[in-house]
Parts: sequence; C-alpha cells; structure tokens
Amino acid sequence: MVMKKEAVSKVISGVITIFIIVMLIMSGFVDALKFELSEFSNDNPVKGEIISFKSELKIFSGEELKGNIKLNIDGVNKSSCDFSIDGKIIGTCSGVSIQKLSEKDVFIDVPDNGYGYGYGYNGGGNDFSYTAHEFNISFNTSSFNLGDFETWLEASNLFVKTESEKKTFTIHPFNETVIYKLNVLSPSAEVFSQRRIPIHLTSNQEIDSIKYIDKAEKKTRERDLCRRNCKSFNRIIGFREGFHNVTFIAIKNQKIVAEASTSFFIDSRIPEIKQTSPRVGFTAGNFSVSFIEQNPSSLVLWYGNSLKSKKIDLTKACSNRKDMYDCSTFVNLSNFDNQKISYRFILTDVAGNKAISRLNDVLVNSMPPIINSVNFTINRNLLNFAISVSEKHFNKITYIDRFDSKVRERLLCSQLEKGVCRVRKSFNEGTHNLRIIASDEAGNEGIKEGIVFTIS
Repeated sequence: MVMKKEAVSKVISGVITIFIIVMLIMSGFVDALKFELSEFSNDNPVKGEIISFKSELKIFSGEELKGNIKLNIDGVNKSSCDFSIDGKIIGTCSGVSIQKLSEKDVFIDVPDNGYGYGYGYNGGGNDFSYTAHEFNISFNTSSFNLGDFETWLEASNLFVKTESEKKTFTIHPFNETVIYKLNVLSPSAEVFSQRRIPIHLTSNQEIDSIKYIDKAEKKTRERDLCRRNCKSFNRIIGFREGFHNVTFIAIKNQKIVAEASTSFFIDSRIPEIKQTSPRVGFTAGNFSVSFIEQNPSSLVLWYGNSLKSKKIDLTKACSNRKDMYDCSTFVNLSNFDNQKISYRFILTDVAGNKAISRLNDVLVNSMPPIINSVNFTINRNLLNFAISVSEKHFNKITYIDRFDSKVRERLLCSQLEKGVCRVRKSFNEGTHNLRIIASDEAGNEGIKEGIVFTIS
C-alpha cells in the first residue's frame, strides 16, 4: 500500500515538473536564445546625428550560437549587417558601428521537487544558467536617407532562429530655423571658496559638442566640455583664482547654434592676520591690525567684557600695498576705564573665508593726564621746570617750541617725583612759545599751551 502511494506521488510530481518546464518554455525563461533591447538614445534624430541603443543576447546553458548575429534595417534604406559574438562586423556596414560592452555568466538556482527531479531544462539539474552578451549599436544618420526606419536582431542555434523586438526611428531634415537654447544651471554669478567649480548645462536639443571660453583670461582659447551627443553636461571643472567671465558654446553640424554666459569669482586663499596692537599693556581705545588678503570683505573688532563689536571701514580706516593692509580704529572705552578687557579682530574675504586673531588682554585707561601747573625760573639760557601732573600710569612729558627754527617734539622728563617733573633745559636766545604734553602708557595726552618766555 505504501509502495503504491509513493508511486502515485512520483507520477504526480513528474506531471507537475513537466507542466512547469512547459510553462517556463512558453514564458521564454528557458528560450535557447533571447534578445533584450533598450530604447534609442533619440528616436527622432536630425540627419547627421549619431543615435544608439543597447542589446543583450542571452544564450542559455547547453545551447550554442550558430553563425553570426544579424542586424536588420528596414525602411527607406533596407540593409542587414552580420557581426560576431565579439562585436566584430563581418564585411561592410555603412553608417553602423557595434561595440561589445560585456559578457557575463548568470546562474539561477531552481529548487528540487523533493523526489530527485529538478526543474532544470538541461539534464534535470537544479542550476539554470545563461551567458549574457551586451552590445552597443550606433547609427550615423548621415549615411541614411530621411524617413522612417525599423531595426531588429536575429540569431540562431542548431534548430531555431530567434528574433528580437523591433525598434523604430525617424530621421528628420536639419532645419536651420530650429531654435537651440543652452541653459546654465551652475555656476551663477557667485563667489566660490574653492577652485573646483560645478558646471551644469542643459540644452533643449541634442547638439554635437559644447565648448567654453574664459574671456577674463589674458590668452583666451576654446576648451572642450562635451564632444558628442550633448544634451546636458554636469561635471566639476578646475579654474584659477580670481574673476572669470565664461561663455559656453553649443555646436551642431560644425556651426555655433547657441551661446550662454556667466561670471563668477574664486577666492580659495585663507586671509592671514599678521599683527595686532596693543598686544599687552594699556589702551585708551586705539586698536590696529595688519593682514594679508587680496579680496577683503569685512573687518570686525570684538572687544570688552560684554563682547561689543565695531565694523571697520576698509576704505577709510586702512591703507594697503597690494595685498598687505594696515588698519587702525578708535572706540570709546570710558565704560571700561581701569578695567581689563579682551579684544580680537575677525577678517572675512569675499568668499566667506575667515581669519581670527589671537585674544589679547589689555588694561583700559581712557582718561588723559592732568597738568596741574607749569612753573619755571630762568637763569641766563637755562630754565628750571617744575611741572605738576596727576596721572596713575604716567609715561613722559615732552614739549614743542612753536618759535623754533626746526619745530619738533622734544623730551623733558620720563618720570615724576611725587607727581612733579623737575628738569633743567637750555634754550637759545630769543622768544619761545612752548606746548607742554604729558602722556600716559595708554597714549592719552594732557596738553598745556602758551608757555612763553624770552632768553636775552
């Protein structure tokens, strides 16, 4: 009884196996040969364009290709073209080029039915495989007449000829009135902080090539971007530092059919702050900075314990020699008098690159020295000065003689004794008019005018 049940089960399994194989054959899964074709790159070309499609020929395991593969072209021109499995054209094929792209083996695992019968088409095994040969087939429409065409492929094994589906295309005359447009998606009028720039172009019609000219260069010349079948271009291109005025040129049948222009600026170099002042000590509100930068955009002084800021006018507060800038500014620090504050400069160029100076601490002294009195006695050509000054951070006392033949600032004393500068100074014969200047370590100055006397 058990033996009968097993026999019945094997018969049923065999029937199912045969049914599945038949279905696989009918579905094309186990065709001896099988073609798969892509769409044309352009199925409505203008005469002179090159169009192409890709074809994959599957040769299933256990099968062999008989002879060559045939490419058929039907329409205004009728022709056929034989080529080998390696993509080599046999004989002549006007306007047709064939390139083999790849060859690979594909394995498909078909499960066992549980009774030792596989669904394999070749010998009953469980591994179902085929070899895929991929080709790129191109037509140069200059070799064809105007009109409608269809094309397909043929291949045979020992018993059966297999044909691919048919693909159609129509060749149109070149119309001089066709409007070609070239659109620049990138770059726009921008400033870039890097020298490698994304170039993204699109065209409303397929064109033969795209070139560009940088009119900002000293020696302008055409450079290639796209060399054939160009409807778009999207790549990274390197440019030098500075300004660029670029014109993109679309070419069709050796004629310029469209142009588009854009301009942009490249500044990839990081600004460099060389020096700031004061570095240590005191400040009355005077700050300075030296930096190297070809295209400075903004300079900001950040200062104070509450992080206040002042934007510095680069045209009015700075002098430069080529790329070297020296800038100075004054801020009112009376709210910070006798306090220690921090400050730094932040420099930004046109591309957004930044340089930040080190953080410096200084003591604020915003009040000038007070000259309380200027007393002197004359002994022949000598004057004995006694100048009383109130200043916690005293630096020096100088004078300018307005009646001197060579007017210049001269030192009187660099230290005080109990708030008084005592010094003896000789003068030439004649009348003198002195300006007394007392300064502190922050650079503040207290001034006394009109000290007049005569040496006889």
